[in-house]
Amino acid sequence: MEANGSLKSSGYLVKVKVGDHEILFDEPDDKGGTNKGPNPAEGIIASLIACTSITLQMYAKTKEWPLSEVIVNIVGEQEAGSGKLILKRDITLIGELDEGQRDRLLGIANRCPVHKILSQKNDIVTKLV
Repeated sequence: MEANGSLKSSGYLVKVKVGDHEILFDEPDDKGGTNKGPNPAEGIIASLIACTSITLQMYAKTKEWPLSEVIVNIVGEQEAGSGKLILKRDITLIGELDEGQRDRLLGIANRCPVHKILSQKNDIVTKLV
């Protein structure tokens, strides 16, 4: 994985390049931004939603289960003092799934790559270049 981004001195609009894609991140108007993209914490939540949805659909396809739609809703907040991010994730599975399939998909949701990353302590090595 590799990405790069740039921020000009006016405002907080960050253009992040990931492969062939450009993603904009910003801050809302009331924090001095222009609200042209999600803030970075919202980007983390969006990544977990996307990864959860894709992982569940991929798994259901390999099992040939009738999963027609995945809806993921996350509410997040930072814990005062520690700054720890607390995410509450609700998943709606649309399709003719039995209880065993639904339970299995719930377990699979917790195995998506972004969930794994967010669920453990990570190391960030930073240097000025």
